[in-house]
Amino acid sequence: MTNGNAWATPRGWILIRDAAATFLPNPRDPDDKIQLAHLPEALHSRCSCVLSGKPTIPGCVVLLVEPVDTVIWYFHVGEDEEWTRHEYDIGIQMLDPPIDGKDHEKTPICSIGAYQGNRLAAGHALRITDPIAGGLGVSGAASEFSVESENDLYMVCQLLDWDIRTVYDVTVYKMDFSKHKWCVAEDIGGRVFLIAPWYFGPSCSAEECGLEKDRVCAIFAHYKYFEVSKVEDGETDEHELIDAPYSEHGMWILPTET
Repeated sequence: MTNGNAWATPRGWILIRDAAATFLPNPRDPDDKIQLAHLPEALHSRCSCVLSGKPTIPGCVVLLVEPVDTVIWYFHVGEDEEWTRHEYDIGIQMLDPPIDGKDHEKTPICSIGAYQGNRLAAGHALRITDPIAGGLGVSGAASEFSVESENDLYMVCQLLDWDIRTVYDVTVYKMDFSKHKWCVAEDIGGRVFLIAPWYFGPSCSAEECGLEKDRVCAIFAHYKYFEVSKVEDGETDEHELIDAPYSEHGMWILPTET
């Protein structure tokens, strides 16, 4: 398995494509593997991958979202004979300054999560009710992560500094479906959110994993450190990944029944 052909999912399973096969292995049990139809293309390592449910149940949707092109791939486990490629159009975004003479482009899906068996794009399409102190960080930029947890939908927002690398602040929002709006969350029900670059965001039981509750753990493998933030006030501690191998983007290895 290499970073070029593996996409971790929030449910613990990892989608792997090698030269001849595509499958979902359980990283904690090499004999536990679900065979899928072979992906016809070698996609970017920065694709986001989510599952609509447990892949051991027929009909579970495996969804891959390309990071730049407005393209998604999906496959129904145990039902489809091949992957479906779909080009979507959810509007345009302006380019300032223009790139290659173009001042706009199609808006790509940046943060996506599965909620109660459905795929849901989160972020700019849904209004945030509570103001963000200081705006979107010093640089006006942020990273967003969609997380389904205990039948609720959350969004983790990392506000970025001028270098577009340093996290300026961490805020967690909870979706109020009655108002179709994001509201600041004061806790996450005693859970822990484990996030990583390219919109990977699972939820785990803090007690079962031996971690402090109501925390957001974010890994920055490229720079060999990770951060732990309190949901209540955003207070963050930084920890070094000592002797960690070089990696463009890290992933959390999770149990498959989180």
